[in-house]
Amino acid sequence: MKGCLKKKYKVVAGLIRKNGKIFLAKRPKNKEMGGLWEFPGGKLEKDESWQTALKRELKEELDIEIKETLFLGKVEYDYENFTVELSLLEVKDFDGKIKLKEAEDGVWIKPEELSKYKLTPADQKLIEKLKKYFFTR
Repeated sequence: MKGCLKKKYKVVAGLIRKNGKIFLAKRPKNKEMGGLWEFPGGKLEKDESWQTALKRELKEELDIEIKETLFLGKVEYDYENFTVELSLLEVKDFDGKIKLKEAEDGVWIKPEELSKYKLTPADQKLIEKLKKYFFTR
């Protein structure tokens, strides 16, 4: 349809670090971009802050309680049918043990192993934008 604007989603993701590794979640096969890896998180609800949304999403998806976050940056990615504004927050501290409640799989990897995983395009763009941050800590 001419003049039809694409839907735009505001999404927040968490960079969870522990012992020099970062956590990736594999999207369920039955969801959009199923089978691709991502930093866990989800869509912001109306009038929700990044921190509040990430806290809610990681409790729902991984059963962890976020204690402290740090905003790292954001990217916009234009998919065929929608646009995503993806913000990345480092999870500086959390309580609980990660339990996969939605993801198909989850892995702890070293940052230099990121290229071995097929990530969603928006997550890949985040890594490219924040390369210095990922590989210098």
